Amino acid sequence: MAWFIYFFFTILLSYLISFYLKKNKIEIFVILLVAFVTPAQLDINTNNYSPSLFSFFYNVVLEKDFSTRVLRPLLLTLPASLFFSLIIFLVKKRFFSF
Repeated sequence: MAWFIYFFFTILLSYLISFYLKKNKIEIFVILLVAFVTPAQLDINTNNYSPSLFSFFYNVVLEKDFSTRVLRPLLLTLPASLFFSLIIFLVKKRFFSF
C-alpha cells in the first residue's frame, strides 16, 4: 500500500514539474519518474526495497553513511531511460515530421 501511494504522488510530482517546463515535457516526466521510483535494496540479507534516491539522502543526512550502494540501480536505469528517450525522440522526428 505504501508503494502505491508513493508511486501515485511521484507521478503527480513528475507531471507538475514537467507541466511547468514547457520544452520536452514527456522526456522530463519520464526521467523524473525513473529517478524517483527506482528501487534499491536496503540490506543485503533482506528483500526490503525503498526508493534509491531518498534512501541515499536519508543515509547521508541522518545516518552519516556515505555509501553509494543504494545509488547503483540509478546508474543502470537513468542511462537506459535517457537512451530510450533519445530513440523515441529520433523515431518521432524521423517518421512524424510535418
